[in-house]
Amino acid sequence: MTNKRGREKAEVAEGTAHTDVQRRIIYDSSNIRSVYANVAKLSAGREEIILQFGIDQSQNAPERESGVLLTASITLNPFTAKRLALLLDNALQDYEVEYGPLDKGFSSNPDISEPESTDEKARLLFQLVGELDVQIGIERSFKIFDQSILANRFLLGFKKDTISGDSSEKILDICERMDMPGNCLEAFRENLSEANIVLFGFEKNETNRLYKAYLEFGGRFEKLIKDNPDKPEPFLIHQGFKWDASDNRRCARAEYICFPSFSVEKMLERLSGFFILGRAITPLKS
Repeated sequence: MTNKRGREKAEVAEGTAHTDVQRRIIYDSSNIRSVYANVAKLSAGREEIILQFGIDQSQNAPERESGVLLTASITLNPFTAKRLALLLDNALQDYEVEYGPLDKGFSSNPDISEPESTDEKARLLFQLVGELDVQIGIERSFKIFDQSILANRFLLGFKKDTISGDSSEKILDICERMDMPGNCLEAFRENLSEANIVLFGFEKNETNRLYKAYLEFGGRFEKLIKDNPDKPEPFLIHQGFKWDASDNRRCARAEYICFPSFSVEKMLERLSGFFILGRAITPLKS
């Protein structure tokens, strides 16, 4: 694990890599000013990046207002900001290895990037998956439509065998508490034993909120490659279930087939038929 001194050395080495002279850096902290912050604000231009830090005062603000007292501002050139980003990334990786994952990231727009903070259906999903007490991967995504972007989407994924006790019972309990339709629940139950990864998701648009559940069968890929390494057969890699979070009568199932023996040319041939009205695609050559 990289310690503080190691990071300082890394920063100095990167900052002086363009020269052949190795300098000894002496850090003078006599004029340093320490401030605490639980809010950060960033603005960027071509020549500089400005970081502002402050304290959230929402607790003392009126109900429909959110107050932040800014207490410090730091201006960086883009190169220093890049080095800072790398150092922060390393520090956070070390933190998560030692203390566990930081599941909830910062966003200046909760309505877009953090629907779980404003929607009770999304909050319920985070709560249920969090109760499993396992390491969770969070994937946020968006869909682009004509003149609009659907950004209120996320998936929470975890390895089934990391759940203590009866993993299947705990996962099926989540499905039931999310009000998964009966026919989907039965199919989900039948295939759960073969899955190595389970994902639960949420999606919100202007009129509907959807729950999603996926089973991933990664073990099938390893078995097929082992049994027939030259030409493995297509197989079911994901099974998906989607339903309206407010009316589970509106539901759908989907299957995702993996073709492990497809070449790049074969993939492009298929894509050309679906998306470019039959026109052939010529792969780029290096």
